[in-house]
Amino acid sequence: MDKKDIDQQNTTIMVVDDTALNRVYLVVQLKKMGFKIVQAASGVEALELFDREQPDLVLMDVCMPGMNGYEVTREIRHRATEWLPIIFVSAVTSDESVLEAMRSGGDDYMFKPANFEVLYSKIEIQLMFRKSVRMKDELAAYKAHVMAEQEAVTHFLQYFSAAEHARDQRVRAHLPVACQGALILSARTPHGRLHLLLASGLGQGLSAVLTEVAIFQPFYQLTSQCAELSEIIGEINSRMVASLKFPQSAIVTLVSLDENSHGLQVWNGGASAVLLVDTAHKQVLQRFEPKNQSLGAEGAFDTAVEEYLYQQPLTLLLGADILTATALDLTSRLLRSESADLFEDIGKTFADDGESDRIVLVELSCP
Repeated sequence: MDKKDIDQQNTTIMVVDDTALNRVYLVVQLKKMGFKIVQAASGVEALELFDREQPDLVLMDVCMPGMNGYEVTREIRHRATEWLPIIFVSAVTSDESVLEAMRSGGDDYMFKPANFEVLYSKIEIQLMFRKSVRMKDELAAYKAHVMAEQEAVTHFLQYFSAAEHARDQRVRAHLPVACQGALILSARTPHGRLHLLLASGLGQGLSAVLTEVAIFQPFYQLTSQCAELSEIIGEINSRMVASLKFPQSAIVTLVSLDENSHGLQVWNGGASAVLLVDTAHKQVLQRFEPKNQSLGAEGAFDTAVEEYLYQQPLTLLLGADILTATALDLTSRLLRSESADLFEDIGKTFADDGESDRIVLVELSCP
């Protein structure tokens, strides 16, 4: 190994030996190697020094008055908050001494007088191993931190994806339990017009959170100001382009329902099937075609909406596949419906086909 792999100037070695001459012998050579050195003449002093200095490596004698090296090593292992190497350097050469050193928590053993080339190699190997252990611990801590952040992100996404649609009685929705990558919002203007938003293709994790923030803030703000649907679309797109510092887009469908005038406005960005259905006859009266435009894309942007005036109670169905960010084939599933509740029946067909964990289905009642 190259010496440059170890930062000697920032590495502290604690030398523990009750004989001053032995300590001097080690300290002089270790300082020549570039290490920072602290030294203790007894077991008790070593423990006090360890607590205060938190060395990176310990060179431990065996035979000392009071606490011997084995006892000191066991206590260091008990006190240490992270692993550090302990190398025994002793004049005791018996196999039993080496075994006891290992049992007490030592990592290596050298006989006195120490060969300093061999000692440096042992120190280097142990410090490299300590570095790898630290990296592993840091990686584990980072992984735990990321997992905690991911749980927070998941909670955030589930709240805004799965709870917001329930705020208006005209809206029903099906989302997977652990839904990420899709968003449903609904809100009414001060005059009672209902605005509904379905977004998919939001991505995962933090990028999805940032995208959702760029969507729901202008949606609620402008809805409360009685803004037109086209204005809301344009503002969401502008904010996504301006605020997100990395490429991110969302495929959005926006609907506006005026119950007084029986008027519908729809802007379909592309990932949703949007059908206006006569539920009594299972008949599709209007398909709102996708514009194939993603919010967050720079350049020309069409905010024009489609309008429809209805004369009888109808149902607007929206559906998207959150895994592929594509529209669902709702028309064929209408034919499989066996009751007047098309929303429940269509949802059941997806469940029967094993696809309920990937689809978003929204129903808007138009009275």
